[in-house]
Amino acid sequence: MTAGPSHLLAGGNKKHVARATGAVWNRRRIVFDIIEKDPRVSAQGLVARAQSFGVNMGLTTAYRLLRQYGKVDGDCLAAIKSHLPLVTEILSSQPQGQHLTANDVAEMAWKRGVKLHISTVYRLLNCLVEAGAAQFINSNARKRYYEWKHDGSIHGHLNCISCNKTIEFGLDSLQNFAQKMASSNGFEYVGLEFTLHARCQECVKLNRNNA
Repeated sequence: MTAGPSHLLAGGNKKHVARATGAVWNRRRIVFDIIEKDPRVSAQGLVARAQSFGVNMGLTTAYRLLRQYGKVDGDCLAAIKSHLPLVTEILSSQPQGQHLTANDVAEMAWKRGVKLHISTVYRLLNCLVEAGAAQFINSNARKRYYEWKHDGSIHGHLNCISCNKTIEFGLDSLQNFAQKMASSNGFEYVGLEFTLHARCQECVKLNRNNA
């Protein structure tokens, strides 16, 4: 399992991969440059300085990046550069509506000859989320599923709390509401995540039959 990922990328996804990896790399390079120049920077200070370079992040992300940098002393950039293209290609090549866990991605990478630690997969997937190239949903089974943002489509997820079946539905009208809500409160709209938890028809019938 020593093959590198660069020759494993599907030709049809090269533009997606290049755009997403470039965005992630630039964001991380800016953030870690700030920390390298001021190792004692606070999370609040990191957020403010990153914003001055056009990189928006929350306090939770800033705390996580500071801890991450302290543990690996900046070496996480090497993992991004060497493995992010493969993880990006795996996720972006899935059909719209297909959701993958980090374990799914790790297994697909292994089948292509690349063995990735699960923590590395999570880190890279979260990089894609932060860059706006992917999004995640938390299922009722306490699993986090990731999906590629195809063509900027806006949709929500309907998740069955019994069998964990998940389907998508359009969110155009809700997006307009979200944009107005953000603007009226002095916020800059970035994105929308919406998940409905319910029971599918099959599980409802099963519960009735077992009652």
